[in-house]
Amino acid sequence: MKKNYPGTLFLVVGNSGSGKDSIIYGLQNKYPSHMKPLKLVKRFITRPPSETELNNPITVEEFRKRANSGL
Repeated sequence: MKKNYPGTLFLVVGNSGSGKDSIIYGLQNKYPSHMKPLKLVKRFITRPPSETELNNPITVEEFRKRANSGL
């Protein structure tokens, strides 16, 4: 019996500076418009932000609140 999955999950992981964001930017720019919509997760960080990263800087306290509430 064939299962109907709503989509495919791809994880882009690697060390700091290994090019993860470059891969994500490239995928966004070349993603075919006729395909299912591409969804990206939001990255919340508690360290100082970098100009080249896709992230949302928040305080440690806000991070804990979100984690405790299930966000």
